[in-house]
Amino acid sequence: MVRSSFGVDVEPHPLFSDEPAALPHRSALAALPEERFEFDDSIDVERAALHLPKDVQAQPAHIVVEVEMAGTSRRMPCAQQMTCVADRERREARAHQPHGRRCDAGRDHRRTAGAEHVAARAGTALIGRRRMGFRHLPIVAGCGGPATPRSLAPRLAARPIRRRTMTATPLFTAHNDFRLPAVGLGTYRLNGDAGARAVSAGIDLGYRLVDSAFNYENEGAVGAGVTASGVDQSEIIVATKLPGRHHAADKARVSIEESRFRLGADATDLHLIHWPNPSVDLYVEAWQALIDAQARGTVRQIGVSNFLPEHLERIERETGQRPVVNQIEVHPYFPQSEAIALHAERGILTVAWSPLGRAKELLREPVIVEVAEAHQISPAQAVIAWHVARGTVSIPKASSVEHQRANLEAASVVLDAAEVEAITGLGKPDGRLFGADPATHEEM
Repeated sequence: MVRSSFGVDVEPHPLFSDEPAALPHRSALAALPEERFEFDDSIDVERAALHLPKDVQAQPAHIVVEVEMAGTSRRMPCAQQMTCVADRERREARAHQPHGRRCDAGRDHRRTAGAEHVAARAGTALIGRRRMGFRHLPIVAGCGGPATPRSLAPRLAARPIRRRTMTATPLFTAHNDFRLPAVGLGTYRLNGDAGARAVSAGIDLGYRLVDSAFNYENEGAVGAGVTASGVDQSEIIVATKLPGRHHAADKARVSIEESRFRLGADATDLHLIHWPNPSVDLYVEAWQALIDAQARGTVRQIGVSNFLPEHLERIERETGQRPVVNQIEVHPYFPQSEAIALHAERGILTVAWSPLGRAKELLREPVIVEVAEAHQISPAQAVIAWHVARGTVSIPKASSVEHQRANLEAASVVLDAAEVEAITGLGKPDGRLFGADPATHEEM
């Protein structure tokens, strides 16, 4: 337990932010009239009140609301709701001012409205600062090993629901201080106009990592979606991948340039080797091509995908450079605890492709259903929260706004070690989706 700046005792999660995830209550805020607090997005007091001690939850919430409206081109969740609240507070304040003292708020495109809002009870709507932000987290090695799935219902029912600080998305950091948000947007089979609209919608919701590949044949759609979103490209990380048929140095250089042109970027943000294809044995040459592209400035960060430990060791031994990312198959049926631990030890970020695995089967697993019910979330959100707890970046594909929002919100869910271990215990020796062992599987 720690004492927050508002005088509220809270218990922070040991793996995440040291800042308490509690709201100030009326007496505490009154004692510090000059202090303000911010949240990264719209907030529901009823949910947030779950973080307060019981003696505080029963009291009315007394909140200082500060709404900052950035440009309308950068749409964030609940922007319309925030506008309505800000306008209502502004109208009420202006109604009590002499006519001569009223000013035109439209003179400044960055409109700021501040007001004290006393809720009738801890459960009415509350608006926080409209700003998407990230929490910085270190890499966390895979939690637990094989475990026997068991009923968690008695223990889960006895403890409160926990969330990280509202909608802040955790960040994971690589050995060179490169950072990725814990949840990104997968785009496999999101093509054409529909794909571009899905990418744009996801970015508007707050996604700042978008995953693509040369072989997905959708780099153009992803680039169009990024442009249509209105969010500055410098705030978005777009990952793409070098295909197996372009491992040779001369082909790799052209492929990298083509990806950059299709994405409409001056440089690719994160470029990976899609598969090592060991029988062809050109993956070291492909890795050197990425190093050279980074030196030329056409690639910002470089990594790999589906590389085994021996592949990682070889490229570093022969080139002297370590990847920042290894994107591998990870889901509860194939948890890859050893690989995640190895990556964490070396400062390599683990990105999980197909993070929901065989979704129809997986999401009916009793352990996952129990965890989801205990946290009042969907089974899919429980699996994404499992990824976050293990320090892996997940990139679930979602074309609908509803699924995109749900996946992103899952990053705020905090699972404890027992829950993580129970879900990890679903792992199977033959848990791969289609037997794609990088030691033998090849894609060109």
